Order: sequence, then C-alpha cells, then structure tokens
Amino acid sequence: MIETEKTYSIKLVNISTKEITEHKLLVIEGLHPENGNILWKVEFDFFGDKIEVGKEYFLSNAIDGVRRIIEPLYYRMLIRWCEIDAVQSGMIADMTAGRKFYKYEIVKKVNLGSIKQRRSRYKKAIFSVLAEALPENVVSLIEQETYRNEKYFSR
Repeated sequence: MIETEKTYSIKLVNISTKEITEHKLLVIEGLHPENGNILWKVEFDFFGDKIEVGKEYFLSNAIDGVRRIIEPLYYRMLIRWCEIDAVQSGMIADMTAGRKFYKYEIVKKVNLGSIKQRRSRYKKAIFSVLAEALPENVVSLIEQETYRNEKYFSR
C-alpha cells in the first residue's frame, strides 16, 4: 500500500490555564487494500506520549479520535474543525475524504440567495479541517456534537 505522510504543527490550549503549546501531528494517507478508498492514520505527540488513531475513512474522524483522548485532560486543538458550527455533509466528506468541512452559520446565510449566488458563496463556507483556529472559537467534541444534533441534523 502506497502511503503519503505529512507533518503539521498543531497548537493546543489548556482550558484551565489558557497556556498554548505546539505539538507534532503526523498525518498518513493510504489506500484501503480492497476497495481503494482513502484511509487515514494520525499520530499525535501529546507531551511525549504518542496518540495513534487509524483506519478512518475521513481525516475529520481521525482528528476526533485524538480529541476524545485529550479533551478530558482539559486540552482543545486550535483547528477550525473544533469550532462549534463545523459540519460535514456526506458529499463534502466523501469528495474530500474528510479534509474539508462547512461552517454551518455561513451556509445558512448562503442559502438565502439565488442559486447562482449560492454557488459562488459556498466556497466561502468551506474550510480545511486542520486550518488554525483562535482559542476563543474552539469547543469540546461533546459541545460540537450537541450543536450539530440540535441545529444541523434536526433540520
């Protein structure tokens, strides 16, 4: 299986102390041996401990696996995927293998225009999962899932 690796520097914020630290995230992209779909594996350096999450079809799901481990320890990843209104439709998740997502609040505003206006405006609502976010904009996975269930999935 051919794999590609890319290393990112990801910032974390400690929600108790507000201290920001940088950590290495290794992202490994490979192909499923039977169906040829992209499979993701991530290795996150959490203060010297390696957190591994793998065999995920979407990069966003692999990142959420890391979040499930570090968030109970009062840390939040400072990436756009951790913002309250970060959502993936099935189409954007499939087309980007979970690399991209929509900001729901922007999409709501885009949907008010004509079809022609919507097409060009949707581009402004799409972000990279690993793009850097501000500490005040990130929330826990539990808060995010509650928001998605109440606002996005209940439509």
